[in-house]
Amino acid sequence: MIGLRAVVLASTLLLLIGAGAASAEDRPIGFLAPSKNIVCQFFIDNGQGVLRCDILNMETRPRRPADCDLDYGHAFEMSAKGNAERICAGDTVMDPSLPVLAYGEESWPRKFGQ
Repeated sequence: MIGLRAVVLASTLLLLIGAGAASAEDRPIGFLAPSKNIVCQFFIDNGQGVLRCDILNMETRPRRPADCDLDYGHAFEMSAKGNAERICAGDTVMDPSLPVLAYGEESWPRKFGQ
C-alpha cells in the first residue's frame, strides 16, 4: 500500500506544482480529504516545490527515530525529485479554510481561482 500512497502523493505534487508554484499569494495551497483526516499543503522550500500531507488521527504510528524529538509518523513530505518520506514534525499543515477535495475529483486547482 505504500507504493499506492507514493503514486497518489506524486500525482498530487505534480498537480500542485502546475497549479500553485507560480502563485505568489500568501494563502495556503492545499486541500483536505473528504474525511478531513488527511490534509495536504504545497509550499516552496529553498526554491523547490514540496508537498506535505498530515494524517490527523491514526490508530497506530511507527516507532519514533532516536534523532526525532518531535512527533513522528503522521506527517509525510516529498519533492518532485524525491520519494515520499515520513518526517519528524512538531506542527501540522491542518488549515480548516482549505477546500475539500471530493473523492475522484481531479480538477481541484480550479478552487484556487485558476
